[in-house]
Amino acid sequence: MSAAASESPAISVRGLSKAYRVYDTPLDALKEALLHRPRHRSFLALDDVSFDVGRGERVGIVGANGAGKSTLLRILSGTLDHTGGSFGLAGRLRAVLELGTGFHEECTGRENILMGGLCMGYARAELVARMDWVIEFSELARVIDQPLRTYSSGMKSRLMYAVAFCMPVEIMIVDEALATGDGSFVRKCTQHIVDLCSHGTTALIVSHNLYFLERLCDRVLYLRGGRLVADGDPLAVCKRYEADLGRDFVSSVAGAPGPAPGGTERVLAAPVAPTAPASSAAGGGTAGGSAAGESAALAARAGIVAEPAAPAWPEGWLPARAPDELLAFDPDARSRSNGAGEVLDEHGRWQAMDFSGAPPVCHLGLVRLREIALLDEQGRRTDVLATGRPARVRLLLESRVRKRDVHVGLMIWNERNAHVATTTNVCALDGAGRPDRTRLHLVEGVLSLEVAFPALALGAGRYWLKLGVSPGYEHFGNDDLLCSESRCLAFAVTCEDHVQDVLYEPPSRWSGFTRIAALPPAPEGHARTAAGRAHTAATGGA
Repeated sequence: MSAAASESPAISVRGLSKAYRVYDTPLDALKEALLHRPRHRSFLALDDVSFDVGRGERVGIVGANGAGKSTLLRILSGTLDHTGGSFGLAGRLRAVLELGTGFHEECTGRENILMGGLCMGYARAELVARMDWVIEFSELARVIDQPLRTYSSGMKSRLMYAVAFCMPVEIMIVDEALATGDGSFVRKCTQHIVDLCSHGTTALIVSHNLYFLERLCDRVLYLRGGRLVADGDPLAVCKRYEADLGRDFVSSVAGAPGPAPGGTERVLAAPVAPTAPASSAAGGGTAGGSAAGESAALAARAGIVAEPAAPAWPEGWLPARAPDELLAFDPDARSRSNGAGEVLDEHGRWQAMDFSGAPPVCHLGLVRLREIALLDEQGRRTDVLATGRPARVRLLLESRVRKRDVHVGLMIWNERNAHVATTTNVCALDGAGRPDRTRLHLVEGVLSLEVAFPALALGAGRYWLKLGVSPGYEHFGNDDLLCSESRCLAFAVTCEDHVQDVLYEPPSRWSGFTRIAALPPAPEGHARTAAGRAHTAATGGA
């Protein structure tokens, strides 16, 4: 927090609330007006929000859509009434709340500088005096005399920001106005905000870009369900918001409720006690260490009477495998057909089936996913992982198939539906990046399978898994899979020490600087010029 923030606050909010009346039908609103009887429900968009913002502070606001961020800013800007509490502003306020407010599509950019500025409260003389600055700052000189309807959303964003803050103000409010701007203009606006705040301007900024807020702001407020649930250090508050987003994402995929607006943490299952190691199970399945106890727990929850477990992790973290399970690389293997197998029909009889040519079999339900679990490096079930740490995915499959050399794959997708990564038993890599293939043979019964990730280097974000089980190399679509389960597991990844929107955090180790040589001598004229520049900078041009 800046030193200026210790003075009397520029923004003071006390118990601010905003309730909306919600009607089931428009007719209910008419009946309420005529009969004077309540026909509505109250929805609290803001609920008892209190905070102060000091002079010269840069304060960010985060929260999911519908958390009350825009409602709060509209109340502070005077465009929306509040239903409870109070607020005070010490200074002139300018706000950019919605793209295009006060602008007309058929007028030119130059004409909109005047019209938009007048709507924002500037005098015409002020706008005329700052016209050249607005055009230069927005970098729109080439199109300033063209109709606004020909502008892209990013160009409109440039013009609106430049008009709103063309004159020094005491309080500035920005609500996602920079979301449509390109990177260079966002950096330009960021520096402009910093310069204004260094001269006493107070900034209140809403953005979904946590990286941007963490580096720009002195504090961050976190709104959830209309309530202020966190206020403080930007990194700490952004990490809490990021964690809640992860839990909400997992809950939405699983169909369970997320954490309460008060920031209640979700309780994770206790670690499964390790069991004694034993020999490998039949059928190509692998387990290990505490794997037997966890597999038994999964089976019990799925209503399965488990046979004696046979884990195959006598030591170490990664699963051990029998010689028959190691798959040497064969460049001709991809040209092979899926071959034949056996399936159990509805009468309990085994029937031969040729899987060559990838026939549609998914609808038969020959292999079904009973349960899937994500485990951390301690063997505990979780839905939140730390980036770069070990993790395991454990599956229970119900099989009515006897088939050798099947392919099992896990695809990782992020919440934007971007395909991030795929691993299969025949295209896997070990921790050193070397091929690490495993043969898998389906047998009848309930099978346990485990996939270990020595270091899951996904970037912070929300992800989900898709499972596919193919009879062999021939695979052209979901319908030829023995089992296809989309969004079968959702999880979140967090990174403790920074906020960064990336898909991958590559493991790396950095050396220190090593001085290997002295600088070459500079030409005499260049040295005099550099010395002159240094003297000018030190004396302020005097």
